[in-house]
Amino acid sequence: GDMLTLRHYVAVERVQKAVVWALRGTLSISGALIDLQAFEREYCGGRAHQGISEMADAVWNESGAFVTELMKQEEFAGYDLVITGHSLGGGTATLLHVKIHVENLLPDHRVLCYGFAPPPTFWWDSDCKNAPTIETAMNNCVGYIHDNDCVPHLSIASVRRFSTLLDTVDNYNENVWFFKRAQIFWEWAPIPQDLIASLVTTHERLQNTKTVDCELVIPARVVVWLKKSPSNGKFEALPCSPHSMAKQNIFICQDMALDHLPEQYEDAFDAVLEGDGKKENIASVKSKDV
Repeated sequence: GDMLTLRHYVAVERVQKAVVWALRGTLSISGALIDLQAFEREYCGGRAHQGISEMADAVWNESGAFVTELMKQEEFAGYDLVITGHSLGGGTATLLHVKIHVENLLPDHRVLCYGFAPPPTFWWDSDCKNAPTIETAMNNCVGYIHDNDCVPHLSIASVRRFSTLLDTVDNYNENVWFFKRAQIFWEWAPIPQDLIASLVTTHERLQNTKTVDCELVIPARVVVWLKKSPSNGKFEALPCSPHSMAKQNIFICQDMALDHLPEQYEDAFDAVLEGDGKKENIASVKSKDV
């Protein structure tokens, strides 16, 4: 990897008969700049996050030939290609996965994807010519969200919705005494009911208003939300529809950044597996509305 190509590596998992292509998340200024390129462009017959889709193309251009030749070796006959990544790496992995399916780049192998903390990156019309292969890619991909991680909710549409809600709060605050605002902030005073009513009205209006041409989603069969119970601290793996997840607003809380860290995901998976004992349940769940 370099300033223009996300760092990645390829490993062989012989027990599960899989070649694993792992992509690193945002750990540099260049990676952050990719995250901030929140425009859309045409991609694989649909629309995609510009910066992340360009990174998916760059990763394939850098190592696609190597992976293709590796998979052609006789000892890897019958092996799956598993693409995975976290954060920017997770978003890039999902789009790279779509690209390989749509362009039929590895026709002799099953290609799977597991994205951890991926942002919404892709949208397509069910009537587009690539819809069947896009659906196949979706069915072979699973996304994961840890508790209050904000990144999987960060799309162009959700940021615009969030900005509109902030404007509602700002407009209300113009007529609120400074010390009153401080009391509300520090929870010394309750949130005014008329402010809550104004936010509810704005939210309902946003739900009925088309703010962007397409609502980017995580291109996966299901998004597994690893939610921690506030009552007992135990984790539960909740299967969610990617399209329903895309309609969620950005949740602001103290843990929204901390819950994005890779080690937090690792701890959550350990907790779920200890409670369930069935590893396959986390990878094979079916989606439902959140």
